[in-house]
Amino acid sequence: MDKRVNEDKRLLQSIGSYAEVGRITGNSPQCVFNWTKRGIPARIKLKYPDLFLNSKKPDDQPK
Repeated sequence: MDKRVNEDKRLLQSIGSYAEVGRITGNSPQCVFNWTKRGIPARIKLKYPDLFLNSKKPDDQPK
């Protein structure tokens, strides 16, 4: 499994159940589960940036 898919899987697990994420995004729990194997599609990440995209503060950036 590549790094991006592992990160997406951890992100989905931190948000809640597959059913909950599915309700928020308008997808089935089965579809959301598939994201743990294939990664979250870019269009979904862009449609729900508050849910899926990290907004690091300047203080959080490595120096």
